[in-house]
Amino acid sequence: MEVTRVVAKYKPVFEGSDSAKNKANQASMKEEFDMYMKAKDLFSKKVLRLNRIFRPILC
Repeated sequence: MEVTRVVAKYKPVFEGSDSAKNKANQASMKEEFDMYMKAKDLFSKKVLRLNRIFRPILC
């Protein structure tokens, strides 16, 4: 699944407003949580890289 879609799908599940529910989801959905964290890391790296490339152009 595409990185952006994984982050969008699981962000409300693992980073919602109810921290107790987030922790429970992280424990009960271990594989999905691992996939989400990897996707989130890749997404963050891509955003940083693109900011470095396009910031000088846009400013």
